[in-house]
Formats: sequence, structure tokens, C-alpha cells
Amino acid sequence: MVIAAALLVLLVLVAALFACWPLLRHKTGRGRLLLAGSVVALVGALGGGAYLMVGHPYLAARSFSEPSQQDYAGLVATLAHHMVREPRDPRGWLLLARGYANLGDERDAEAAYRRGIGAMVVALDQRLKAAPNDPDGWQRLIRSYVVLGDSDNARMAFAAAHKALAKNAPAIAALDAEAKDLKLQK
Repeated sequence: MVIAAALLVLLVLVAALFACWPLLRHKTGRGRLLLAGSVVALVGALGGGAYLMVGHPYLAARSFSEPSQQDYAGLVATLAHHMVREPRDPRGWLLLARGYANLGDERDAEAAYRRGIGAMVVALDQRLKAAPNDPDGWQRLIRSYVVLGDSDNARMAFAAAHKALAKNAPAIAALDAEAKDLKLQK
């Protein structure tokens, strides 16, 4: 900490000297020397004030190193708190799952992955209700329900897709093949 403070003082002096150099080059009066001293004091005060308000040199050194387990734990806790407030954020759930996995908490990581996939499925379901003419979207939705182990909703999505895409014979054929592969129909 002492070294950081000494470096700060040295940096402030060099900056002040750089700012005052044109004034100090000309030896034409006491007014210029007073002005140069004022600039040095102002630069020093601004730099020192900024350091006292936000400056922590050890944080800069930490930013160049890999995050520690305590950093991960803090980030995961913050993200978990965010997910309580924003449970429909699929990206947040997936980031939380990665965080749990980095901490070695496989059970919570799996639960967060499931919640993330579930949030994506809900968003996809809502999008397809608004714009149902999307054969690829229907297939993704059906597969997502199967991945989540929710065959009842997969079958309901299959029926809704059949209804929405009734006039699109190639899409219906692809859906039927997908449903057969996923063992949703015989």
C-alpha cells in the first residue's frame, strides 16, 4: 500500500510538471511561477481527491489475475439473487448454471440449466402463439419439451403445430417424422 501511495505521488508530480513545463521554461516573472504552482496544486488536489474517492491500486492488480473461488462465489450469489427477481431470464439461468458448475455444485448447476431451458421454452411457446407459421420453431419447442422430460406438453405442442401448419404438407411430414423419432406418436 505504501508503494502504491508513493507511485501515486510520483505520478501526480510528473503530471503537474508536464502541465506546467511551458510556464516554467520562461523565466519572465513571479506571476508565472505562482501560476505554475497553482496548477501543480490543482492537479495534485484533483488526483488525490479522485484517488481517495475511487482509487484502490490493488484492485487494478487483481483485475489482471484469474478470478478466485471467492470471486466466483460472490458472482454466483449475486446472479442467484438476480434470478429471484427475474426468473424468466434464460440467459441469466444459463450463466448461473455455469457459475455453479465452476464452483463444483453439479446439482444446482443442473437445476439452473433446467430453469434456463424452461425459460427459453416459455419464450419460444409465446412467440409461436403470436406467429405460428414457423415449422423450425415448432420442432425446437417439441424437442425442448422432450429434453425437459415433459412429454405431455411435447404432445400438446405437436398437436398445436399440426393445427398451425395444416396447410404446409412438407412441414407436417417433418413434424410427423420428428414426433416418431421422439416416440411421441406411433
